[in-house]
Amino acid sequence: MQMTRLKQTWPFQALADNIRFRIMRLLLAIQTPICVGEIANALSLPSNHITKHTQILEISGLVVIYRKGRSCFVSADSSNENTKAIFMAVMGMSDESGIHKEDLSRLLEEEGEVVCRND
Repeated sequence: MQMTRLKQTWPFQALADNIRFRIMRLLLAIQTPICVGEIANALSLPSNHITKHTQILEISGLVVIYRKGRSCFVSADSSNENTKAIFMAVMGMSDESGIHKEDLSRLLEEEGEVVCRND
């Protein structure tokens, strides 16, 4: 994804992608760092796809990524005042399709069972 010159638009460009939007909703719902492997399982996607999407979210200023051993963790960047309104808007959107509920359910079902990994 190529970002336009206006840095203020980067978060919106990042959230325009369905996968990245779903990742943000999970991170905001859980409100704690999540391992990339857990996100991958929740979204039923390979970890390498999640890694690429989280890197774009990080560039746009929406998430923070850090490593702990071999695991990579992602959390919403709540330290940025500009993103708080965006986060509220993301969480305020309806889940008519039920996708967010399904993703969250898969994440919570496997919590504790999943070994954090970067496949």
